Amino acid sequence: MPQLERGRIVWFFASDPQGHNPKKRAFVIVTSTEEIRPDQPFKGVAVTGTFRKPLDPNCVALPWAPTKHPRTGFRKECVAVCDWICEIHPGTELQIGGTVPGKQLLEILKKVDALAEG
Repeated sequence: MPQLERGRIVWFFASDPQGHNPKKRAFVIVTSTEEIRPDQPFKGVAVTGTFRKPLDPNCVALPWAPTKHPRTGFRKECVAVCDWICEIHPGTELQIGGTVPGKQLLEILKKVDALAEG
């Protein structure tokens, strides 16, 4: 089984930022790999297929392909929403997905850091 690491995509049941519409959603792990522990929560940013163009400054477009992207596994256009951060707790039932390529992951981490400082 692939390990939990920064950049890994995980799926689990979560609500939207307003606490509504619970469903299985994708999140990109942003906690550093070294800090992920089985008994500690870690952080991820949400992925959504519902977004505006041009993209909001807090969003990063992720690779996708109609027949399933080889790295991310996404089959439709989607974005990481860097100000929609979720704490993922031990015991949460996770489905492990693909990984975000380095270029997009660096962009996500820069936006998350900038939002945390802001």
